[in-house]
Amino acid sequence: DLKVPFTDQGDLVYSMSQQVQVQIGLTALALASSHATRSGIEKLKDEVRAGKSVVILNAHGHAERVVSLVILNLIDSEGRVLYQIGDVASGVMSPKGPILPAVKRLRSELVADALKRLSEDKLHFDGDFAVDKVEDVIEEKQSKLGVHSRYLRKICHARHFDSLPGLICHFVPGRFRTMSDPADPPTEKHKENKEASEAAFLAGQDFFKDSPVTFVANREEEEEEDPNGNRSATGALYCWLSPSDVHLLEDLGDRGLARCLNCLQIPQPEEESYDTEVDEYPWVGI
Repeated sequence: DLKVPFTDQGDLVYSMSQQVQVQIGLTALALASSHATRSGIEKLKDEVRAGKSVVILNAHGHAERVVSLVILNLIDSEGRVLYQIGDVASGVMSPKGPILPAVKRLRSELVADALKRLSEDKLHFDGDFAVDKVEDVIEEKQSKLGVHSRYLRKICHARHFDSLPGLICHFVPGRFRTMSDPADPPTEKHKENKEASEAAFLAGQDFFKDSPVTFVANREEEEEEDPNGNRSATGALYCWLSPSDVHLLEDLGDRGLARCLNCLQIPQPEEESYDTEVDEYPWVGI
């Protein structure tokens, strides 16, 4: 038998043509002994025909939805890893993660091509970087449609010693939301939780004072304008983090991270806050 190293059935189907993927997916749904509802099966069939889902028949005779992700674990010269810590939509920052940069593989797309798309379109890196190894991680979940989903994560471990192209955000002390007290008298547990949250936030605020956060604009989306004709930033926020930094931001939670991000401001390009020279980045003061 022919065997392809580091490749399973889901990987093989992902590399096939659209016509073959559709035929395999519809056949799997027709033959599967699944716990999915009729409406769920029909919706999955529509997704298979439209190319939004890849479905296979697993060894147990169940239909299995396969999602393939390419994830970048990028390490700099100091051993820190690049993480996304937030999104920016229409000039509004929102917390995200910290998570490693990732992209969903397109139909018939090779891992190397997906990694290049992630590097160029999301991170704006020019040229290749050294990939040391590719790690396969499989996570299985039950989808909303009642069909088992298997996430094939290709984690690409790589090294890159240049700066991340984009705008370095300003840290603006005092630009954070205070935590509101409840209407009812606070309980001892509430006081303890608030004290812990405040301590984590102060630690996070100290971190952002000294750790550059880079805003990278979305290339594929058009710039938005407010009623006054000002451009609004749309993109993502990235930061190089050590393992202890990751734990610190995770301890903040979404609410604490949102408060810390509110201390950041995306500068105008004329302020020369670029990490490297990049043209025509949309910006806005948050």
